[in-house]
Amino acid sequence: MVYSVVNVVVASSKHHDILREKHAHVVLEALVNNELSSGQAWNQETTLKQANDSQWNFHYNCLISLVHMFSSVIEVLEMVKIEGTNS
Repeated sequence: MVYSVVNVVVASSKHHDILREKHAHVVLEALVNNELSSGQAWNQETTLKQANDSQWNFHYNCLISLVHMFSSVIEVLEMVKIEGTNS
């Protein structure tokens, strides 16, 4: 199921760009509200990791990136639903 969600979002460059934009907005809001710390190399993740290998660390990184970007992923999936994309 996770693979399907990630694939729908990152398979389309349009959806991937929207995800990056929405997540950047979420991170910016959290930084402004002091809900996140900032520093060099912090909060740099702007894309979902794909679990395309059989090693557990790839699956783990995929799940962690999905958790960190969950609200943005949900927004993109809602847009896909409205667009009527058959993915």
